Amino acid sequence: MIVETAILSGTVTFLCTDIVGSTRLWEQNPEAMERALTAHDRLLQECLEAHHGVVLQAVGDSFRAAFARASDALQAAIQIQRSLQDSSELEIPLQVRLALFTGDVAAGGAHSGPAMNRALRLMEIGHGGQILLSGATRQLLQSQSPPGCVFHDKGDHRLRDLDQPEMVWQVVHTDLESEFPPLRSLQAFPNNLPLQLTSFIGRERELQDLKLRLAGARLLTLTGSGGVGKTRLALQAAAEMLDQFPEGAWFIELSEVRDHALIAQQIATMLGLRAPADSSYLEILSDHLKDRTSLLILDNCEHLVEGAAPVVSYLLTHCANLKIMVTSREVLRLPSEQVWRAPSLNAPAPLHKHIVDEKVLRDFENYDSVQLFMERARSHAPQLTLNLQNAPYVAQICAHLDGIPLAIELAAARIRALPLEQLVKRLNDRFKILTSSGKTAIPRQQTLRALIDWSYDLLNESERKLLYRLAIFRGGWTLEAAETVCSDPDGEEGGIESWEVIDLLTSLVDKSLVVADPREGSYRYRLLETVRQYALERKELAGETTLMKQRHRDYFLQWSSEGSAELMGANQVEWLNRFAADIDNFRAALEWCLEEENGFDVGCQLAGNLDRLWMIRGYFVESLQWNKALLEKHSGEVTDNYIKSLQRVGNMYLTLGDFEVAKFYFQTCAEACESAGNRRALAGALGSLGTVAQYQGDFQTARALFNQSLAINEETGNQLWTAVTYICLGSVAADLEENEEAITCVKRALVICEELNDLKLKAHCYNTLGVSHQNIGNYETARHYYTNYLDASRQLGDTYAVQNALVNMANSLLKLGDETGALRCYRDCLANALELGTNNNNRNIATILDSIISFLRHRALYESAAQLLSAADHLHQVGGSSRRPLDQSNHDKEVALMQEALGEDRFERARIRGENLEMIPALELAFSVLQQISE
Repeated sequence: MIVETAILSGTVTFLCTDIVGSTRLWEQNPEAMERALTAHDRLLQECLEAHHGVVLQAVGDSFRAAFARASDALQAAIQIQRSLQDSSELEIPLQVRLALFTGDVAAGGAHSGPAMNRALRLMEIGHGGQILLSGATRQLLQSQSPPGCVFHDKGDHRLRDLDQPEMVWQVVHTDLESEFPPLRSLQAFPNNLPLQLTSFIGRERELQDLKLRLAGARLLTLTGSGGVGKTRLALQAAAEMLDQFPEGAWFIELSEVRDHALIAQQIATMLGLRAPADSSYLEILSDHLKDRTSLLILDNCEHLVEGAAPVVSYLLTHCANLKIMVTSREVLRLPSEQVWRAPSLNAPAPLHKHIVDEKVLRDFENYDSVQLFMERARSHAPQLTLNLQNAPYVAQICAHLDGIPLAIELAAARIRALPLEQLVKRLNDRFKILTSSGKTAIPRQQTLRALIDWSYDLLNESERKLLYRLAIFRGGWTLEAAETVCSDPDGEEGGIESWEVIDLLTSLVDKSLVVADPREGSYRYRLLETVRQYALERKELAGETTLMKQRHRDYFLQWSSEGSAELMGANQVEWLNRFAADIDNFRAALEWCLEEENGFDVGCQLAGNLDRLWMIRGYFVESLQWNKALLEKHSGEVTDNYIKSLQRVGNMYLTLGDFEVAKFYFQTCAEACESAGNRRALAGALGSLGTVAQYQGDFQTARALFNQSLAINEETGNQLWTAVTYICLGSVAADLEENEEAITCVKRALVICEELNDLKLKAHCYNTLGVSHQNIGNYETARHYYTNYLDASRQLGDTYAVQNALVNMANSLLKLGDETGALRCYRDCLANALELGTNNNNRNIATILDSIISFLRHRALYESAAQLLSAADHLHQVGGSSRRPLDQSNHDKEVALMQEALGEDRFERARIRGENLEMIPALELAFSVLQQISE
């Protein structure tokens, strides 16, 4: 839990604590330990605050705090150990180790940097009851030590972070224990763990899990994609567990070994052993290790799997106290082997600059990938700090590079020559830009391409072919998709047969080139984007790009044609999620339809299959772009696909609030339907023209068009659109304040929707019923229907409808006297709208603002209300829409009340400030005003 209350900068002294042996204490007496920990936390909090400490984190049984003065930190440390030693509240004696480390923190910088890392490492070499100081802290305290306190020089020690040694001092105080065992630093135990020149960042949970696995296994293999940090994790775990291997932990680098027969010799050489002429290296190793409690780390074994497996098996069989940790992109497949897959660093989702605030920024800083990027970048550009402006670029970099530590470090090195914005733009050419001139890294870690070359070269021909074919997928795939798209006709020479795909795919997963994500009883597979870009290049070289595009397009056309019917019915939510999982594959298939000279019909079929997904999940702008691009390929012949395409383009313009353009497409569609005699489609066009008329305030024309549409739908037996039309008739009746008629129409629709079991249509019914009941003063009933509307929209993932549900819910809560609940709904609505961005339509946002204006006026925030009122007028005008009569009447009343409260001059000045606000600035203004009210 982060509990930071202030940000210190300049020279800061960090204090870190930890309870020694807490896991054992929890297992022995959990109830007493829980009470003791509560007392421990309270004591530490009091001691830290009494000496002006800022508590940064309280995680489990440890505290991290910062002090502006080293003397305050020392006083707090002594008081903590005294309090714990003398406390009568502790049923269980708690042994706490404690360290102070002084370092520099830049103004506005995060505390989770190098100085904090060193403080943690220093603490971990101590013992319960001990207080340790860094050399810098000791120097600051030369003339400031309290009475009864002296400092003992403990010498230089290598900390487990494996970088430069640290001078360590122990605080000795007359009231505290002073005799302790030797410090638990690296040189206290035999090892050859290599010196690292950079600090270990984040991954605390992964490291803890890895240590637990190693404690319970004799053979543990760390696997994962290239560059994910397997070696660094293994070294870190070994350093932290050195005291469990009194006869040593030995790191054996195997990347340069090519002959399987030399594996045992390499291990022996690193242990300083020579084999006599009459003995094998395996025998010498087993004789040397058989009675020793030791750890071997065999690093980079993927190219030696067949040779390493028997060596490892022999040593474990003959050396009872030996543990072996292997790093490899492929597992050894030994019976005793436990496998631990090293994940990428956690990376943030894209940040939208309009909703990044200080809280979002603090949360953002907790991502390991962000911490790694910033720490490494600062070594090249020390002035760089994370702020509201550059955080979105850092998020893009970390996500685009899949959280792969090596890729992130290579990107950070480019900060010397490229600003963050330029670096983001160049990442599409990652294999050229992500290179290093460092001479210490092994060759394959100096460029991203060499890293993947290493894995690719270890594949057989069939595995290589499947890998570059899988690159045709975007955003992942299912086994069925891979079997269909990536296999060849039976008997084709050198081809991949369908039954082979599962074995080859499993092999690529085992070799850490394909990621398998569990999904509800099965798996969905994906390539890290870096591997995918590499494989795409290989596919181009193999000359299979066109073939794979066609197979991919045909598969997703057939699959979506079979599944589109499920988007309307009992399994609607499940199938929406299935379609959404393949949204990137659908985009790719549509791209290839547009590339083909005769791709109109296939593209229209695919777009039609996706129409409900686009409408429900808010892909309005994207849907419009695809459908308009397809229409441009149309030959001019009036066909069903042409009619459907006109209807879809009109629907998107309608949804986005451009009513005149929508009307043009619907009229063109209606004329084409009349020409082709397509009555079923004509009903849809007439209904859409009715909605345009309704949104423009011509309610009688709207009702007439809806009735025409209803008659044709009933004539053709189109139940779905019969229900839709009844909902539309109910909506226009509500606009005319004919609320009983509205309720009657929508209840007819609801009966059909229940039969069809279509959640989207039921959501429409709930909303219109809520509006109608609110109009006649049944506010509790309205709230009930809005709750159903909101729940259904959230199940569907319909973010556009969620906005409407939230603002309607807020309005009903205001009528019920719940201002706090209304404020929460308004804020959630605006956050949702900001997330959707320009995918919203102007009319919808204007309607939302109208509701918030009334709320602000009620709270006497007249100037903000007047400014937003002008913005809402502008958005209605831009969208070609008008308020319904009841809304216009309420609007006029709000204007009169604000003019009276502000006076004409102040009202006009406020109105002018908002008159040209576009959608996003208007939303940002409303959000900031509500945020201030919340605070």
